[in-house]
Amino acid sequence: MSTPIQTAVVDALSKGLKYRYYQPGALGAYETVNLDEFGPALQPMNAYRMGDVTETVKLLDDDDQSSDIGVGDTEEVRPEVEKALNTIYWVPAAKKGSDGRWQTRVLCARDIMGRVLGREKYNISELEAAYPGLCIELEQNKNYGSNAGQKNRVRLSQGATFITMSHDSDKIKLAEARLELEELVSKFRSFAAYTHFISLPILLADNVEFPGRLREFFKRLDDKALVNDVRIMMPLGMCHYTLIMLRLYTDDEIAAVIKVIQKLKSPLFGDEVPVSIPRDVQPPPKGFLVHLKGVYCMDEDETQASVLYTKEVEADASNGSAATNDLNGTSQFKSVADPSVSDEPCNNDPWLRLRRSAHSYLDALVEDLVAGLLSEGVSCVEELVEDRLIQADGSIQRKLHITLLNRKLGDKKPFNARLILDDPSLRNFDFGNAIITGLHLSRRGEPSPDTFYYHPEFVRPLRPHVGL
Repeated sequence: MSTPIQTAVVDALSKGLKYRYYQPGALGAYETVNLDEFGPALQPMNAYRMGDVTETVKLLDDDDQSSDIGVGDTEEVRPEVEKALNTIYWVPAAKKGSDGRWQTRVLCARDIMGRVLGREKYNISELEAAYPGLCIELEQNKNYGSNAGQKNRVRLSQGATFITMSHDSDKIKLAEARLELEELVSKFRSFAAYTHFISLPILLADNVEFPGRLREFFKRLDDKALVNDVRIMMPLGMCHYTLIMLRLYTDDEIAAVIKVIQKLKSPLFGDEVPVSIPRDVQPPPKGFLVHLKGVYCMDEDETQASVLYTKEVEADASNGSAATNDLNGTSQFKSVADPSVSDEPCNNDPWLRLRRSAHSYLDALVEDLVAGLLSEGVSCVEELVEDRLIQADGSIQRKLHITLLNRKLGDKKPFNARLILDDPSLRNFDFGNAIITGLHLSRRGEPSPDTFYYHPEFVRPLRPHVGL
C-alpha cells in the first residue's frame, strides 16, 4: 500500500509538475534528474523510493520555502505542500555516536575521491566552514562485513570508501550538509570507473566457428601489419554483447542487480515458448544463435579510430541476400508478429521466423532489465542517457555489437581503421555463427581462469534452442 508521500509524488507526476529527484545511486549519491525531459515512459519506473535509510522528505516550493515531513505510515501530507511540490529531497537518517555527535556516511568511489575533496581538501574545508560544528573524515581501508544483526553494515569493494560526517548537535544541519556532499559526489560520478557489466558472452567452451574465424581475421591484420599494437585485439574468449555498464561497490548493490536478473521474464529463459521448433529445423545444442559478419567503425573519423566491431547479419530466405541490424537495434526486417509479413516468401522459413522472434524477446528483455535496475536504485537515468542506452523520449536504444579492436586495451592511441576498411576482404569478413548460452553479471577487468571470460558474479542460463 502506498504511503501518503508516495501518493503525493505520483500525483505530482501525473499533473506534469517539474521537479528534481534525488535517487540513491551506485555511489551512495543522490543524482539530480529532471524526469519531465524523458517523457512518460520513464516516470512510472522511479517515481519514488522508500527504504530504511530514508527518514525525512523535504519539499520546497518555487519560493524556496521548505517544510519537513516525516515518512511514517500515519503521517499525512498537507494539501498545500502537495500543491507546491517542485523539488524532492530524500534525506537519509543520521544516528548518534558514542561521543554524542550525530553521524552519517556517504559512499564514494576511490578514483574520484581527489575530485570530491578538491585541491588540498578545499571542498571539504568550505563545507565545514559553511556548517559550524560539522566534521568530515575519510574512512581508510575499511571493509564492513555483512551482518544480519547490524543495520547499515556493508562490505565494500576495493574501489570504494566511506566519507564520515558528524555534527555536534544539529541533525538537520548534518542532513543538509550531506546533501551538498552527495551533490559533489554526483557531479564527478561520470569520472568513476565502471566495476561491473551485464552481457551476453560468446564463451570458448560453447563455440568453435567464431573463435576460429576471429583468429584468422586477426592473423590477416598482423600479417599485413595493419595494426601497430596487437594488444588492441579483443581476446578470443572475451567477445560479448554488452547490455549495460554498472558501478557496484557493495554486496547489497550486487545482490540487487542479481535479484533484477532473476526476476526477468522472457522466452529466452524458457518462461514461455510462443514459437515452436519444427522437426525439419536443426537448432544449436543450447543457447541462441547469431551470425556475425562485416567490420564497422564506431568513430566518425575512421583515421582516428577507437573501436572496430562486427554485428549480426540475417539471411533473407526469399532471395538469399543478407540484412543487418543497425547499432540502435532497429532491424530491417519486420517483426514476425506483424500480420503484414504473412505472405512474404521468407516467412515460410521456420528457422528465420524463430530468429526474428528472438529479436523482439531481446528488445523486451533489455527494457525490463533497465526498468528493474532503475527501480532498485543501482543505475540512474543520467548514467543511462550518458551511455546512450536511453534516448531523450525515454525509449530504450539497443546498440548490440561485438567489439573486435579497442584502443583502450593497448596504448590508448587512436589507430587508422581505413587501412582495414579499404580492404573488401576484411571489411566484409564473415565471422560465422556464434552461440550465446547465458546472461552474465561480470566484474570488469577480472578474467576467469575457468571460462577465459570475465569473472562472473551471477549467470542465468538461456533456454536451449532459441535462435536470433
